[in-house]
Amino acid sequence: MHISEILQQNEGINDPYIFKAIFMAGGAGSGKSFVVRNVLGQFQGLKVLNNDKFLKYLMDKEGLSLKMPSKEKAKRDVVRTKAKEMADKQEQLWRDGRLGIVLDGTGRDLEKTGAIKAKLDDLGYDTMMLYVNTNLKTAIRRNYERERTVPLSVLKKNWNVIQNNIGQFQGMFKGDFHVFDNSDETQPDSKSKIQSFVKITRNFLEKPASKPQAIQFIKTKK
Repeated sequence: MHISEILQQNEGINDPYIFKAIFMAGGAGSGKSFVVRNVLGQFQGLKVLNNDKFLKYLMDKEGLSLKMPSKEKAKRDVVRTKAKEMADKQEQLWRDGRLGIVLDGTGRDLEKTGAIKAKLDDLGYDTMMLYVNTNLKTAIRRNYERERTVPLSVLKKNWNVIQNNIGQFQGMFKGDFHVFDNSDETQPDSKSKIQSFVKITRNFLEKPASKPQAIQFIKTKK
């Protein structure tokens, strides 16, 4: 994977999901990748922003372990800062083009999420949140099964913080806040649940941009 490919901006005014932003929330082991793959993967062209992709790329490049050993913390912190800078640059490029984006985060930082949403709202974006929820026991199991693990103490702390943010997110996104219960993706109703969320997402994405800023932007670019 080349950085030039990661940071490429395209589509612009022809993007079918112009002025649409979907926030993903859920901690380590929640199964967000499962939801991105099975729900959002149905919509070709959505740009998915995930800091972890940049972090993994840079950690591999620097020869750092994905098991996050404490002895590599100093080097990992430097890499993490660079990964964030790259992700911020990518977001800026896509936002400048008003492209349809998925902001794949944890939802741990309520204030940061609110600030990003406010910025997108001001630009004319319609915003929605998919909150991927799971119980702590399942999150711990999945974390140990992942290639890149999170220390147990960090996972538990973040899980509690993210759980406590549910009510705040519901108020922030109102009718466009949706909880995907992903405690067990092998349950019999998993397929119908996925189809339900595909429908919810399609309705959101296919609704024409209606904010004055969006209408004016599209008009001037045609």
